[in-house]
Amino acid sequence: MPPRLSIRTIDFLPRTFGSASPSSDGEARSLGEQAHSTGPAAPDDLTPREVEVLRQLALGRANKEIAHALSISEETVNSHVGNVLSKLHVENRSQAIVQALKRRLVKLEELS
Repeated sequence: MPPRLSIRTIDFLPRTFGSASPSSDGEARSLGEQAHSTGPAAPDDLTPREVEVLRQLALGRANKEIAHALSISEETVNSHVGNVLSKLHVENRSQAIVQALKRRLVKLEELS
């Protein structure tokens, strides 16, 4: 069964695929199908920022390093990491990284 797309994902798709904002529900569904057919999109609950944090986790970076790389506070990183763990239904950073790889949010080539 294809993943459900949330409003966040639909809003994220035009920026990702360079399309204009959907003008109708049918067009929004079409964009969602396009994203699914062209490759896995972010899990429907993860925000683009949470995906960025997840990529940083996969690179083995500590929260302080992630904060510096993304120009956000360490407290904000802690919040994003907690949200990522919760939304991916995992207990720790290692499990989150495995899910990121399985969902193709991070590619092994990006980690070298």
